[in-house]
Amino acid sequence: MSWWRRLWRRKKELMSGQDGTIVFALPAQCQEISSAAAAALVILSGEDTGMRLALPRQTVYIGRREDCTITINHPTVSRLHARILPTDRGWVLQDLDSANGTLVNGRPVTEVLLSPGDRIKIGPWEAEFYL
Repeated sequence: MSWWRRLWRRKKELMSGQDGTIVFALPAQCQEISSAAAAALVILSGEDTGMRLALPRQTVYIGRREDCTITINHPTVSRLHARILPTDRGWVLQDLDSANGTLVNGRPVTEVLLSPGDRIKIGPWEAEFYL
């Protein structure tokens, strides 16, 4: 298993401060992901704001389950909420029949071809897509 896969598989923790502030904690090694990746997400919320996460050239699962590539431990996030996958057309985001939906640029989506600069929102988590 490659080093990035081990990093993505590690459990991410969500901590909630007493003032209601939501803080996302990702492994520190994620900060060292190569900028040569084909696609990436830049985190826009929590203490990891600005962190760039390279997307592997395989399906990335997002949800509350510990075995998701990106784990978001929040009650508004479904266990298996969404996925991002590379296709012949480009990178596609699919909502996996989540209870609270997935937003791209403020609009609910079931499936969308991502473009650079698209903002993805799942529960309190928000990220921007880059190529």
